[in-house]
Amino acid sequence: MPKSDGQTVRLINWLEREVMTRCEERGISLGQASVETGNSRGYLSRLFRDKNDIGYSRLQRLCSFLNIAPTDVLSQMSFSSTPTIDEITDYVAGGLDEDGFEALKEHILIYAVPPDDATSLSLLHMGDQSFAASVLSVANPDALQNAVDNFPENARRKLIASYGVAARGTCLISIEELSAKIHGQPEYSLLKYKRVLFPVNDFLGEPAVGIYACPVSKRAK
Repeated sequence: MPKSDGQTVRLINWLEREVMTRCEERGISLGQASVETGNSRGYLSRLFRDKNDIGYSRLQRLCSFLNIAPTDVLSQMSFSSTPTIDEITDYVAGGLDEDGFEALKEHILIYAVPPDDATSLSLLHMGDQSFAASVLSVANPDALQNAVDNFPENARRKLIASYGVAARGTCLISIEELSAKIHGQPEYSLLKYKRVLFPVNDFLGEPAVGIYACPVSKRAK
């Protein structure tokens, strides 16, 4: 988990409330809870006080104490602002269930898995807060589909190949660049951005590819 970011603080605040509630229900102390979770009392106290990083193994032990799944905890943390690449990969690594998908969907694009002989990509979803919508000011999914269809053939084939790899279960993170009109400005600018491709299920539960991107160029933020 990323250290001391807003998502981590919200997660730890939620965990603290749930742990304290469970302790009250069972009539046990935080010290007794720490023994059951395999943590020292000092660690739990520092975690809840300082809101520092919590590793996934420690999160699993706390979830076991609370009798809930780690993915259930992550799904409680909806994004109130633009997520980070780390937050996206945390969600994917934890197992993207239906609630987790709901938390992410407005920030991502979703494409159908390209067949082996594909010459184009099929857009299934464009989130209102996705990179395409919020940074590039793409008006609607049809406009984005048209833009991708008109990419040079080599660029399109590169995209198709990478989406195929992601569809088979590999999370791909890369730094890309394109010439675009940022926020609808009349002039074209060279924009660098980070992109993560990951396997996801579409709205019908079928395998698909999720795409999340965020700008590297300061002037694009």
